[in-house]
Amino acid sequence: MPIKNLTTIDPAVDTAFAFTSLGKLRKGGAKQGNQFGPELDYWRFVALRPEVQQAYSSLYGQTAVVECYLPYAQVDDCFSTWREQWAASSLVVRCDGEHKHVWKAGDKIVSGNEKCGGNCAECKAKPVGRLAIILPELWKAGHIGYVTMETHSINDIRNIWRALQETYRWQVQRGGEVAALGLRGIRFTLRRAKVSISTPRKDGSRAMANHSLVFIEPTRDWAQLRLEAANKTAMLALPPGGVVVDAESRVIDTSTGQILEGVKFTEEEGDDEGPWQQDPELRQAFQTMAESFGLGQEDVIAALQVPEGKRISDVKCTYEQAIEMLMKHKENLTKIEKAVAETHEEKAVEPVKTAEEEEVPF
Repeated sequence: MPIKNLTTIDPAVDTAFAFTSLGKLRKGGAKQGNQFGPELDYWRFVALRPEVQQAYSSLYGQTAVVECYLPYAQVDDCFSTWREQWAASSLVVRCDGEHKHVWKAGDKIVSGNEKCGGNCAECKAKPVGRLAIILPELWKAGHIGYVTMETHSINDIRNIWRALQETYRWQVQRGGEVAALGLRGIRFTLRRAKVSISTPRKDGSRAMANHSLVFIEPTRDWAQLRLEAANKTAMLALPPGGVVVDAESRVIDTSTGQILEGVKFTEEEGDDEGPWQQDPELRQAFQTMAESFGLGQEDVIAALQVPEGKRISDVKCTYEQAIEMLMKHKENLTKIEKAVAETHEEKAVEPVKTAEEEEVPF
């Protein structure tokens, strides 16, 4: 049986089941008395054990960029966000802006869900975000545990939350095991970057100033693989057994997803400058298209309705019209083959007649 408040999980107090904490990544320097330390443009790591501190310094040094993994599937488990008020090292209240979830009552810290009293604008509780991460180099060095990146910047909190939500949405769209993994297994880049933002002045006015903000995004390799997977999924959704022309005027075989090299529709094709048959590139492209359909010379002649005694170069049509006629001929041949197969299901199928013999309309 679980022991209340010891082996149970309170979302307001504990994030989830977790390995030991190795330390924190901080944005600023050490406190100077009661004042926050100066803003840094690199991560300052504060370990709980000297051997971990030494390992981090050796592996990462003073860096503004670290690659990491997230330990949990859900965004809220990885990135805890609250409004908090502290007195010295003691928590006074933890709320979400509307309800208190943890607060000090006399000498005790209690948890629950009570409506916040008073005006939030006058409340001393300030936003805080804590991101649980795995630094793979520390794990390789034998230091297994999580590192917490803590920030009190509303800009950081917004940046991180939006990026994680978008990444999680991509994962859920994949479905199956990928959706179940959520944010786990994705390599992220956690970085600092100087950004000009609006900041308050002592007189109550605001001014633009450069500050080192926090950003997180999947690594380039993961993003590239995700785009390729999305592309394959989109290609599989295309109608089978034909071709389509994409936004870049590339001709794509919908049965394989293959881009037919050398085959391209452009606005210049079939204009009044001359017949397309005299253009070596277009002629080769047309031949490539015919071969991709498995059509021979006789099929091409039938598709373009070449008069007896004439050549393909004598046919007056645009390149685009020629491709459309070729596609239509292939479609009709497919229908004929299917009809023959259904008629002679248990017999040997006779050779399919040409389009001219079957009087296929174009």
